[in-house]
Amino acid sequence: MTGSMIVSRAVAATVGAVAAASATAAALAASHSAPPAPRLVLGVEDQYPTFSPDGRWIAFESRRADGVDHIFKVRSDGGGLMRITNGLEDDEAPVFSPDGETILFARRLGEGRSAHLDIFAVDPDGGNLRNLSQTPDASDDHHKFSADGKLIVFNSSRSTPFSSLSEQDLAAYGWNYDIWVMNADGSGQRPLIELPGWDTYPSFSPDGQSLLWRRVIETADRNSEIFIATATGDQPRNLTDHPAFDGYPAFSPDGEWIAFASNRDGDGNTFRLYAMRPNGSDVRRLTDPSAGVEDVRPAWSPDGASIVFNRDEGGDSRLMIVNVAAALDR
Repeated sequence: MTGSMIVSRAVAATVGAVAAASATAAALAASHSAPPAPRLVLGVEDQYPTFSPDGRWIAFESRRADGVDHIFKVRSDGGGLMRITNGLEDDEAPVFSPDGETILFARRLGEGRSAHLDIFAVDPDGGNLRNLSQTPDASDDHHKFSADGKLIVFNSSRSTPFSSLSEQDLAAYGWNYDIWVMNADGSGQRPLIELPGWDTYPSFSPDGQSLLWRRVIETADRNSEIFIATATGDQPRNLTDHPAFDGYPAFSPDGEWIAFASNRDGDGNTFRLYAMRPNGSDVRRLTDPSAGVEDVRPAWSPDGASIVFNRDEGGDSRLMIVNVAAALDR
């Protein structure tokens, strides 16, 4: 497929999504129990979407170009599809800095036992690429800036270096994930949460007072829950405390809501998006996909009115957008 064909398809799909977003508000207002059908943004194995701080761009990872995951961005009005990263390595999970001048992402480096993820930064035009975390014997990813742009919080497996693990442990993902933080330039790397098991997908609240993340509870079924603590990692508590999977938490820009994905309703094979208050109360359903479909990885628009997310269905991962203003009484 040529570059022009890729851009034209992306433009057409995204224009349709933006035009349809306003129409969903009326449907949301009619009933909180019947969320509207989200609209397709892009659909060529695209994942981990995120808005720029001004709402003009959506960055995402995609293998649309050559079968390798790269970072792309597209204007929210449907134009200007741009590939940001190049090379043979897989690049994952882009996020913008609060000033919009930097995009963070994780790059998969090495092979075999030395394979790992490092956190990179790049300018939105693809220039000034630099490796921030530089941890060759562990993986660092799922990174987010603090609201003031001074800190980056991320999860890391460095407490269980890959070189210390047996082949059996490596095959069974038998390493530990802790929550770490570093300065925006990569200096000052230090742990915030050090517990047995997997603690991943961290982010700071918009006011900088709280730390939000997903924790795998070390029980027989290794259930996934959403936790919150102070910004220094103290006083952790379980917000969801539900037998179903709860994950991919994301604070709304005003800090009043936390979006997340869960399979708590239905047959356990269907994942919907929900929102709850920062104390875990007032849970509201935001999407209602068909059976077996997974709506995951929500990211808020800067005005808090919409959420862009992944809809995984039959092996395909598409970017979708849903207007949530009425569902959240905005």
